[in-house]
Amino acid sequence: ATEVWHFLRLLYVKLGVQHCVHDGAAVAPQTPDSIAAQLMRQFRGQHIGLLAPLVVNRKGVYTELADWARPRGFTHLRVDGQFLPTTGFPRIDRFKEHTIELPVVSLDVSADNEALLREMLARALEHGKGVVHVLSDMAGLREAMLAGTATDAIGSLQVFSTKRACPVCSTSYAELDPRLFSYNSKHGWCPECVGTGVRLTREQRKALDDSVRDDKESGREQTFGEVELDDVADDACPACQGTRLNPTARAVRFGAQGTAHAGIGITELARMSVTEVRRWVEAMQADQRLSARENDIARDLVPEIRSRLLFLEEVGLGYLTLDRGAPTLSGGEAQRIRLAAQLGS
Repeated sequence: ATEVWHFLRLLYVKLGVQHCVHDGAAVAPQTPDSIAAQLMRQFRGQHIGLLAPLVVNRKGVYTELADWARPRGFTHLRVDGQFLPTTGFPRIDRFKEHTIELPVVSLDVSADNEALLREMLARALEHGKGVVHVLSDMAGLREAMLAGTATDAIGSLQVFSTKRACPVCSTSYAELDPRLFSYNSKHGWCPECVGTGVRLTREQRKALDDSVRDDKESGREQTFGEVELDDVADDACPACQGTRLNPTARAVRFGAQGTAHAGIGITELARMSVTEVRRWVEAMQADQRLSARENDIARDLVPEIRSRLLFLEEVGLGYLTLDRGAPTLSGGEAQRIRLAAQLGS
């Protein structure tokens, strides 16, 4: 109600630093040469496809992409894992989130083909704005495409990026998005508990996880009041320890090393009280070690966060932690949160 979480999400999108979920290293850009070397090393002797992501998890029909690709000699687009012809491109669901990739080339990875690989990689990175998807283990793909049968279960996909990759293991990461920090969105929720923070059975998980549904509701942000479950355990989810967010979201840290607010994750903030978060925000404002760019960004968001925290303190809720769920609030606490929201509006 007070929109504190909304502004904290924006702060982490703008100023958070992604760290690798495997080894904790800060994510940094890769060069095309380093990606090519990694492909030569990892896929030597294999047949792979290079695909340029044109749309990632966005709603729409996108017939214009097929119209753009067709005269340029591209016969197919890969839509949500299905290879669809650019001639007679079918109408896709406008209200569902789609990922659409441009198949740039498929080739054998070998020393003889290294020059071709580098040339096609550069083209794929250009179309994908610095990102390339590599499809391997493609046995049966050509036959399925000729037969017109499903292709979404064929192959293994890996993402490489000139923008954001781990310097240790070279795992690439997508640009930060506010939905990554939302436990009501499939982009952010912990896949084990589907953003509930508690241990679920397989049946309960399937009932909540809209990404496994094949209907018009799939792919949208939802609240869990829409789905009622019986016998939900009180145990914290073992995967996320009750924080509700997935490993990628939990591995985004805020603040440069050596500062008072160094390296704190959004789930750690969520477990602080309103008063503690307000003090953290004020310490960040007073810290002179943010860069000029970081200060410019923080200047827009921090006052919004601080004012809403102050309103919560003014109505006597400074002791509440930000991750307190609405069902656990007393009637008086819920009423005072609404009052704080009115004060802030």
